[in-house]
Amino acid sequence: MSIEGLQITKVDAKKEERVLLACIMSTDFMNHIRKIMDFSLFTSKATKIVAQWCAQYYDTYGCAPQNQLTTIFDNSELSIGETDREYIGALLAKISTMSSEEHEFNIDYQVDQTIEFFKSRRLEKLVSKVQNELMVGKLDTAENAVVQYMKVEKEANTGIDLFRDKDRIKVMSTDKRHTLFQPPGAVGELTGPFKRGDFVMFASKGKSGKSTMLQQLGIWAVLGASLKVLHVTLEMPEDEVKDKYYSAFTGKMLSMYRGESKITYPYLDGEGYIQYADIDGEMMTAEDIVESSYDLNMMSKGGRLFVESRPENSFSVKDLKMLLDKYETQQNLVFDVVIVDYADIMIPQDSKLEYRHRLDEIYKSLRGLAQERSLLIATATQSSRESFKKDTSATNISEDIRKLATVTHAFAINMTDEEKAKKYWRLSTIVSRRQFFLEQDTVVCLACLDVARMVVDSRWANEVHIGG
Repeated sequence: MSIEGLQITKVDAKKEERVLLACIMSTDFMNHIRKIMDFSLFTSKATKIVAQWCAQYYDTYGCAPQNQLTTIFDNSELSIGETDREYIGALLAKISTMSSEEHEFNIDYQVDQTIEFFKSRRLEKLVSKVQNELMVGKLDTAENAVVQYMKVEKEANTGIDLFRDKDRIKVMSTDKRHTLFQPPGAVGELTGPFKRGDFVMFASKGKSGKSTMLQQLGIWAVLGASLKVLHVTLEMPEDEVKDKYYSAFTGKMLSMYRGESKITYPYLDGEGYIQYADIDGEMMTAEDIVESSYDLNMMSKGGRLFVESRPENSFSVKDLKMLLDKYETQQNLVFDVVIVDYADIMIPQDSKLEYRHRLDEIYKSLRGLAQERSLLIATATQSSRESFKKDTSATNISEDIRKLATVTHAFAINMTDEEKAKKYWRLSTIVSRRQFFLEQDTVVCLACLDVARMVVDSRWANEVHIGG
């Protein structure tokens, strides 16, 4: 139906179902959305009834119903008809399936999506009402409907009253709601926790483990924190990245160096000396990947890991947004972590800019995307030529120092050929907006690159004796 090009679009049922799922499962979501909930905006009677149950439960007990919704449904036999109960039963079965696939919600993003859903539905109802009134010649009524239209917005943010706003001042900036994960060991002590909205960068000279470190971050996120991770590679084919992940997962080699079949694992003894253990190495096979995939699916506890490959200098931040939308629309999948390997070879929206200004646009757009979608974005950059003779630091970030003003965290990976041969490297902080740091503070990370493991163990440099 349309009048002079104005159309009513079909409601996305998946969006409505995700709103309902959030109402059922997340108290935090209800804290944000309860004051603007309008049950008339839901499209089906079953959805309206279940949303009302969630609101009533929240108003009474101050939390989302979660598993208690089953009891509410069981006790509804006398209050709703049999047909409605059948529809609600089918809806709850579908929601239950969605819930089993969700480890936890990206709350901020879901709140934004819910507000967009309410806006869309309210506008659709307004258009429908205006069209109906125009068709019967009630112009004044149509005009009044437009005048009285109430925008759907988040509750106005007027700042925090630091002495009286008890509900807001009791929430610490370290509140775990926004925290996604923290790397283990000394690496995590150096980096601190990674949160939604963060934009993280690793810098090093060429061929010094940047891609493997990004992969390590993906492993920590999906297996250590059961998060949903999208790894976008602009340098390697998907299968190559997949094989590197599975080499790390299985501990089996992808190739031999000089025909050597053993794998040498570094470890730290009780006194902090680096020692080595040799084991018979095995080459990874397709069968190893298939067999381990089931165990990894169970270990991730709902975490997901997707790899997408795009040609170098063919992929923009806008393309990344479209890719995220595709996963959300087609697979009902909202990512927590996005790895871009790497941002410097993305393309800008304005191709006429000088290269350094292109990078500035790309980095600022990625930071904005991290904030907009409430997710963590991690990337890597190459340090300038001078770092080939000395360590990477804040003074030799390639092409444009403005990168450091954009990211929330930047870390330097430093590894000489001698250190690489001895299977260790050094990590230090270049930029951190939250974590106190001194750039000279360094963590020594043991690596086994034979099986794509960038961090086998880590200690602060003053706790490690190089040699032995």
